[in-house]
Amino acid sequence: MQILILDLTHGGDILSEDLTAREHKVTCVDVYRIATDEKKQALRKIGVEVTDIVPDKEYDLLISPAHGPDSFLNGSTHKKRMTFS
Repeated sequence: MQILILDLTHGGDILSEDLTAREHKVTCVDVYRIATDEKKQALRKIGVEVTDIVPDKEYDLLISPAHGPDSFLNGSTHKKRMTFS
């Protein structure tokens, strides 16, 4: 499954680790641009695609904080959405 996670600050990093371990393709976006380089590198090392902006792709699942605005999504699309807080 192609999964897009918005936010490395409020738990997106933990979700990314777990979902990657379950063999999903995960893209995690540092939408607030405050995650440390160490955190980003650790996720990349396990296979997570880490970016500062959302790639214009289609995802099976979007996971984002409940407070996250849709303006972060740019041109991406998703089939299903889940939120966390």
